[in-house]
Amino acid sequence: MFKENQTTKIVLILASEILSNIVEARIGISLGAFFIRIADKELGGTYLTTLYAFTSFGILYLEQVILFLSQFMSIYVMTFCGWAFGAVYIYWIKEKLIRLQGLDEEMFNLSRNK
Repeated sequence: MFKENQTTKIVLILASEILSNIVEARIGISLGAFFIRIADKELGGTYLTTLYAFTSFGILYLEQVILFLSQFMSIYVMTFCGWAFGAVYIYWIKEKLIRLQGLDEEMFNLSRNK
């Protein structure tokens, strides 16, 4: 039915898709746990909704940029650029994320004028 080369490609695409779904689920769970940890208890779900909304805007913005750039680049160039950007981004933001995780939860609470 399929040539050997096509079967290999299909298996690689399926494995990539499964791995991508696992990673996306882990990121979503981690984000949710972080947002719940830092959310101001006095505001409740409103603060969580705001945090999730800003996260969604950031994701949608990147998807639009990628779709625009895909008109000008091949899939291999896009993949290489994505890996390179991801490596530089992780290197650049790693210390900031570790410092952010060490902050006290009270630092994230919204202050009220009394």
